[in-house]
Amino acid sequence: MQNDVIWQYLSEDETVRTFSTNAERGLNTSAVSYRRGKFGPNDLWDTEKVSFRRVAVKYLLDGATVFLLIDLLCAAFAGFDWQFALILIMSVLFVALRVACDVILGRVAEDGARSAIPETLVIRDGKTELIPAYDLVIGDVVLLSEGDIVPADLRVINADSLVVSEKDVTANDIPVEKISSALPRRPANEEPENMSNMLFAFSYVLRGTARCVCAASGARTLAASKGKKQTLRAATVGEAQKRSERVAAVSASVLMIAAMIYIFVGLFAFKGKFTVTGVFLTAFSFAVAGFGTVWHSLVLFSHTRRMTRLYRLGGDVRSPDAPDAASECGAFLIRDVSDLTSGGVEVCSAVTLGRSFEGNSLFEKNAALSELFKMLALASGFSSAPISAGTALLVDRDCKSAIETYLNKTGLKAAELTRGAALAALRPKGDGEVFDTAVWIEDGRYHAACVGEISRVLSVCRTVAGEGYEELLDERERERYISLAKEAEDKGCRVIAISHRIPPTHDFSRIAVIQNQMEFVGFVAVRPVPSDFAAKTVEAFSSPERSVVCFAASHSEAVFALEDKMIKGAALAEVKAPATSLRFEKGKNYVVCVPEDVLSAEMRVRIMLSLARRLKNEVGGVAFVGRSLADGVFAREAKVRLCVRSDKRLSPAPYSLTASADAIFHAKEDAAVCEGVSEMIRSTDREKRFALLWKYLIGSQIARAVLFAVSLFLPPVIPAVAFLVWGLALDMAAGAFILNSKRVGRLLAKPKGAHDKRQKMKNPENV
Repeated sequence: MQNDVIWQYLSEDETVRTFSTNAERGLNTSAVSYRRGKFGPNDLWDTEKVSFRRVAVKYLLDGATVFLLIDLLCAAFAGFDWQFALILIMSVLFVALRVACDVILGRVAEDGARSAIPETLVIRDGKTELIPAYDLVIGDVVLLSEGDIVPADLRVINADSLVVSEKDVTANDIPVEKISSALPRRPANEEPENMSNMLFAFSYVLRGTARCVCAASGARTLAASKGKKQTLRAATVGEAQKRSERVAAVSASVLMIAAMIYIFVGLFAFKGKFTVTGVFLTAFSFAVAGFGTVWHSLVLFSHTRRMTRLYRLGGDVRSPDAPDAASECGAFLIRDVSDLTSGGVEVCSAVTLGRSFEGNSLFEKNAALSELFKMLALASGFSSAPISAGTALLVDRDCKSAIETYLNKTGLKAAELTRGAALAALRPKGDGEVFDTAVWIEDGRYHAACVGEISRVLSVCRTVAGEGYEELLDERERERYISLAKEAEDKGCRVIAISHRIPPTHDFSRIAVIQNQMEFVGFVAVRPVPSDFAAKTVEAFSSPERSVVCFAASHSEAVFALEDKMIKGAALAEVKAPATSLRFEKGKNYVVCVPEDVLSAEMRVRIMLSLARRLKNEVGGVAFVGRSLADGVFAREAKVRLCVRSDKRLSPAPYSLTASADAIFHAKEDAAVCEGVSEMIRSTDREKRFALLWKYLIGSQIARAVLFAVSLFLPPVIPAVAFLVWGLALDMAAGAFILNSKRVGRLLAKPKGAHDKRQKMKNPENV
């Protein structure tokens, strides 16, 4: 960022005018094109390119290719025309296959590396768009929220409780609170990172939201001036390929030694028995067609095929070992039951004015239900009515979803539900608060409502609203309502209870509201709507070799997760203290309830992290899907590397989650994402196939070695080039069949000893 900039000293409106943009509509298309041409891309990220020329040279100078060329020259010199043609065709096909696989892998790796460039939410032509950060231009209006990385140097024009971490770009390790107002003029030698209304590239948002204007991009940013541009490596070679390369190198050395011995014996010990070109052709044909070379080629082909399939299914695999890491994962971890939901809820039942509503009768236009949802809407801040200045609105997701569901079913609008009511004050639930408390004005009178957990709501109530009357709320009635709520919770519902009071007009504080004897109005039982994506992913991970573990914050959430269509056959475990005897077994599923109403938030996170680390130790690697900043922090602290997500539910994904991900699925179709996840974790069959392939190649090599040694003592039974055809053509074809044939898969899927059992059933007298 340049030192002579002045926008940090301007007001928000002056800043917007300085950059010739609009805070509400952003830049138009022509302005974006002009500024991109003038200032260039926001090139803070460099993606390593894969060169076709470099790959081609690599395989042309490879030992196997050199031996093939020597073989080709021997055939040409000896005048073996048909053998020369055959070797030439095999050489071209062999080199072309390896080069093509490497180039395809490189392209997929490039896309995987490019996916590590964060996405940012901007306003253009009055519409919000999610764009890659390198496409940002100066003057763009950027929207930031928790978990986002700052894509360039931004001037804040609107901030709500904005706290960022700048440790990746400045020397400040302490989170910084940012504001939108203009700064006083600073001394010329003051460090630019002290500007509290500026956000710098590579810092990320810890809390709050902000609307900003891009003030500097690319080389003009503070990060670029400090040499902090990021290079994203396009890694193509995984551990399995490296091992296969080592096997190929060792086997090639051993076979070359055997070929040299053959040449020495053939030319000197059996002098005159063999032609020089015949000896060399046989020796090099045998050496180049070694099992190690074939093994490496098949591993390369298989890996390319797998990575390409994942790419087509919507996956950006950033680590070449991600598919193998996924196949070795022993568990699929779900940090919160909310990750199993589609984000919406359904209203299952309601109790209001002493009456219960369930099933089809729930959504009939009813004055009592309308009154209940009106209070719920006002107490949740879900209102189109005027709101007093400075009021903090924290809308409960389940409350809002329940109200929206009710409105959709009844055909009402939010304005109709809250007509004639103006929200005067709202005190959201927080540390030390057990209720969301709202005060509103209706018909010239103040009304108040407390929304919260039913037993706590009932504890402040003295009466219950009946059909046009009030009656005393005795202990028996309290137990009845709690029992009704418990039945709903046992079905996986969350209960939202409401109490109501018309307080004195001179004092409508929360304390006055409660002291003036609230009356119990009723409760709404809502159940989350399951996500097909989550259900299919869980189903893909559930197997005798893997576990699915889901954390729940309450008993009702745990019951929801235990539904047959969510986590099948799971055991329910409730943990209320750090010291727990819970142990995980591979192949068993668990729903672990760590109740938030019993434990503090800090203690709850500690317990969950402790259990996540224990899960890794007892079961194996962990795959993870996230949807929030908390998920990202959890994945990082638990050292969970492999993450899967779907853009349909996460836009944009939290930076702390994606920054450490080995794989990300971003297809628009949930089915494709689930198929991609299934492809990654499909391991047992693949391992068995490779084990069978290894045995076949070793057996084939031993057979060739015997025939190779015998050819010194007997007249040549087969032509020299047959070793080459056998090794490179037949073994490659047989290997491809073993790796891809469904028939081989069915044979491998049969349980060990099944044949013996059938024999015993046929011959019971032998038992």
